[in-house]
Amino acid sequence: MVVLESIRKNGLMITLHLAGILLYIFSPLFFGPIRSARFENVHWSFIAHNALIASFFYLNLLVMIPLGLRKRGWIVYVIGGLLAIVLYVTISHYVREAFVVREVRRVSRFRPFQYFGLAFPYVMAWVFSTSVKFSMDYLVLERKRKESENENLKSELSLLRSQISPHFMFNVLNSLTALARKKSDDLEPIIIKLSQLMRYTIYHSAVPRVELDTELEYLQNYIDLQRLRFGHHIRINFVKDVHQPDFQIEPMLLISFVENAFKHGSGLVVDPVIDISIECKDGVLKFNTRNKFVADSEGANHEGDPGGAGTDSTHGVGLKNVKRRLELLYENKYDLIIKDEPPWFIVNLTLIGK
Repeated sequence: MVVLESIRKNGLMITLHLAGILLYIFSPLFFGPIRSARFENVHWSFIAHNALIASFFYLNLLVMIPLGLRKRGWIVYVIGGLLAIVLYVTISHYVREAFVVREVRRVSRFRPFQYFGLAFPYVMAWVFSTSVKFSMDYLVLERKRKESENENLKSELSLLRSQISPHFMFNVLNSLTALARKKSDDLEPIIIKLSQLMRYTIYHSAVPRVELDTELEYLQNYIDLQRLRFGHHIRINFVKDVHQPDFQIEPMLLISFVENAFKHGSGLVVDPVIDISIECKDGVLKFNTRNKFVADSEGANHEGDPGGAGTDSTHGVGLKNVKRRLELLYENKYDLIIKDEPPWFIVNLTLIGK
């Protein structure tokens, strides 16, 4: 299939080149009749010269540059080009003489400046074909560079996503352990939620984009799971104002902010509150989280560490991870503000749809 596609693309390129060559060579036929007291057939004289110029153009493009310039260097290439021009100018002189009226041919004399006039089109063809060749080579190199860059980005994104799943699963398994010790009746629904979360992690995290509705269902399951875990010990508010449920978003992009809020919004925090809100309309998504935290507690100091790591090195995977993904995927189409306003830690994310 790849070979057929390559042949198709090359065949199209060859066809376009042949069409351009023929159009250029026979262009004198598209003009009205031309009469000259010097030439017997002006049209065929121009056609012959156009054919010579076109052949020199492709001689430089396909032979002189690849074999001369690339392998022998500039000096050999320039000398070879000048010799080729001398050869073509000589041929052009005899071609032109073949179309000169016999009476004029008998009395015509050799004039050196005529050779300069004949050489000018070949010099221009030389310069133009060299420019075309360098431009083509540059485009090929640029395409390969972008392909390599895209492959590197895909590899990095794949690594970042693979870091999310175990990090999230550790937190969920801790929740299950706590409920199992209590022999809580909430254990069964939490396992069902967990299976839904795992299904999303396995089947949706590998795709480049998901609809916002799908991502919100994932977040809702996670928040419901945390409600089952903490009960009434934490006030959790999740507000959704979504006018574009089909808004495309990177899968598992928002979960790191929510995980961070629960990690640092519980424990030693007095009267813990976690506020999560999302708004999506007119191609713009706004996602906000706010949680109370204890700045002096170990691992709870967010300031200066976007991952909220403090002394807890494992937590650095969170927000540092998502910031890197935003840089790779959204470039200048996002705005992320992370700030401490004790006792609140606040995240404001704005995404512009593609």
